[in-house]
Amino acid sequence: MPFLPKNLTRLRGEPAYHQLPIDEKGLPQKARRADWLPLIAASSAAFIIGGLLVGVLLQVNGLLRVHELCNAVSPEGTFEGGFRTDFGPAKQHIELQEVNFTGTPHVTDDGFFFIPDEASKYVGEPTDEMDEAWEALIGDRGILLSHQEAIEAWGPQHEQFWNQGSGGYYADFEMLHMLHCVNQIRKLFAPERYPMKLTNRLRVHRDHCLNSLREHIMCKGDLTPLPTKWTPGIQHNYIEANRPHICRNFQKLREFATNRKKGVLAVQPDFEQKKGLLPGR
Repeated sequence: MPFLPKNLTRLRGEPAYHQLPIDEKGLPQKARRADWLPLIAASSAAFIIGGLLVGVLLQVNGLLRVHELCNAVSPEGTFEGGFRTDFGPAKQHIELQEVNFTGTPHVTDDGFFFIPDEASKYVGEPTDEMDEAWEALIGDRGILLSHQEAIEAWGPQHEQFWNQGSGGYYADFEMLHMLHCVNQIRKLFAPERYPMKLTNRLRVHRDHCLNSLREHIMCKGDLTPLPTKWTPGIQHNYIEANRPHICRNFQKLREFATNRKKGVLAVQPDFEQKKGLLPGR
């Protein structure tokens, strides 16, 4: 029987036990590997969670960027907030509303055309009531701008727009100017009620109004689709223009214009301040 160190003798048939190799820190290598596993697992979990967080942050940042782009205010302004060329103090009075347009002609079965609704108060055979309706739209046109408002509206050349007869920087809102033009053209179709000699000045005024309306319509670029529908009285389709549109609230803007004309917001005339700007002075 070979010699065995004391305490290492074993009985026949008993398994032999061998001491594991010891690493430099005095722990068995298997024990060291077991200690690494939680660290590896924690590192992997941290990496995965970090990646997920980065992904979420990138998505949130992307969504915020899209939101910013969609809601960015153009330097030219917006329809609902006012354009750069709109009168500054009026912008706070802009309010959007959906308006169903009126005025599409109806046709009887025998082919007679007529306008049946609200639009008829402004068009058709002229009457005193019609003239009053138009006056309510465009009466009391024109306001005075303060010196600072004139600078903001017209820039360094503002002084050329001083109106000595009005005692200030006189201006008309484009919407009221356009309505004035429509009314003038309406009157030209009824010379028996509105006799006007077609002088050079009136002819040019008419052409100015027509061209201004053309430019205004092209400028706004309304893209509302207008359908047609079968009309038995004429045996073909006819335009159906009574469609909803998104509009600025005219009444609110009209009230503001009136208030600037003769209410508490009115700028008072000054007939002395700019006399020197008149030609020949």
